[in-house]
Amino acid sequence: RGHTLSGFVSATGLFETLNAADENTVIVKNLKLKGTMTLGSWTGPLANKFNRGIVENCIIDVDVSATSGACGGVFGAVVDGSEAGVNGSTVATFRNSLVLGTVDTSNYIPGDGKANPAWMKTIGAIAGAYNGMLENVFYNSANASATLTNGEVVAASAKTETELQSAATYAEFDTSVWNIEEGSYPALIVQTGADA
Repeated sequence: RGHTLSGFVSATGLFETLNAADENTVIVKNLKLKGTMTLGSWTGPLANKFNRGIVENCIIDVDVSATSGACGGVFGAVVDGSEAGVNGSTVATFRNSLVLGTVDTSNYIPGDGKANPAWMKTIGAIAGAYNGMLENVFYNSANASATLTNGEVVAASAKTETELQSAATYAEFDTSVWNIEEGSYPALIVQTGADA
């Protein structure tokens, strides 16, 4: 547990699609991903699409340069298997995780001439389109452009640098998995004392 993949440089996600057999199956956990990416549509560092299952106890520290819509700092899109664009689905859940990377939209090319819904053209600190459940997932509000469209369910996860280094922010995190100390970012237990 608590494995780190560092030096991650790619133009597509670590996984193409995360799609568990049911919504209660944990498919990715206890992972730190660190690196840089330039992303186009439907791409994200951890996965391009997250359709069904649970992702938990992750640190995503990937600096993203977004060139098109439906991409984000963790997932390209969380689409609950339907791509319906409706927030709050309980089919895909991202929980107890920390997003430390930046999302740069200076190279964003708006519009592709297609009649895509608006939610498919957004860029987010967590995902370009987020239609799943988000539980105790936090990102640095200073690391994502103010022009990003995150949707209410994702915007609630924005924290200041001070809040991100406050132990109180992580009251719901499992301390058998996380090392949480006041004044620093939490780390997965196996990373404590290492390059976390």
